[in-house]
Amino acid sequence: MSGHTAVPQMLRRPVARPAAAAAKALAVIASVFWCCSGCHGLSKGVSFVAQSTQMLRSNRPRSHIALRATAGELDAMKLTELKEICRSKSLPVSGKKAELIARILAEESGVASEEEERGEEEEEEDIETASESPATLKPRRSAPSGYIESTDISGPPGKPIISGDTIYFLARTGKYLEYPEHREDPRARAEIKGPRQALVIQKSGGGAIQSGDTVTLKCHLGVYLDFVGTAVRARYTEVGDWQKIRITSEGGSGPIRTGDIVFLRGHQDNVLDVEKENVKCRWPDEGRWQRLAVEK
Repeated sequence: MSGHTAVPQMLRRPVARPAAAAAKALAVIASVFWCCSGCHGLSKGVSFVAQSTQMLRSNRPRSHIALRATAGELDAMKLTELKEICRSKSLPVSGKKAELIARILAEESGVASEEEERGEEEEEEDIETASESPATLKPRRSAPSGYIESTDISGPPGKPIISGDTIYFLARTGKYLEYPEHREDPRARAEIKGPRQALVIQKSGGGAIQSGDTVTLKCHLGVYLDFVGTAVRARYTEVGDWQKIRITSEGGSGPIRTGDIVFLRGHQDNVLDVEKENVKCRWPDEGRWQRLAVEK
């Protein structure tokens, strides 16, 4: 008997929508009308393509929400099943049953909203593409993603991080962590690197920063990041247990280098995580929410 519980079929994403591909094919048909029948044929072709695309839109599923689990269905599952669902979605697995359910529903809600928005953009582009003449067709742009799995680095690949270096952390949302003057808690909302996003990393004894080292992180205000409970803040100029942070690389042991994905763990064993613009340290997990790309 396997130690893993199968993820219910209702929670898996549907594979694809054929309507967008069909709309491209219809655009090709319009080009045939252009070549064979001139402007009069193009007018008929565009009318045919627009009508056919509208028909495809009416047959396209409007939402994937129905394919996802409801709160009642999740509540009926066992704790082990909910944890397996969280693992499959790279979500933290710690906490009570109600917390796991809320976490899954929040993730599903965000994914569904992104898919709905992406679907609407594709529908608009399908109609615009079908209405244009073949000579003026434009390449389709891809919908932007709110999440990143890797990031470009500013310095040479593999440049080691040395105690005393100024570094920057890029969250999974594609935004840099920053430390505003008017508040103690950092935010993940910056699109550029500047003084407010900079941290000076230091360790006792100096030298290259290794995965597993205990370090301190000082922001431009002259205060150090501290982890207390579930809060991450920058408040004090003194260094104590609250300011001691263990940095580990997703790649395992060895020196930390620019471009590495790292995790920051506080003295209470919780790891820094990013949700939208909020920066917290709520769980001991090292998952997608906790991933940070380090840059110089």
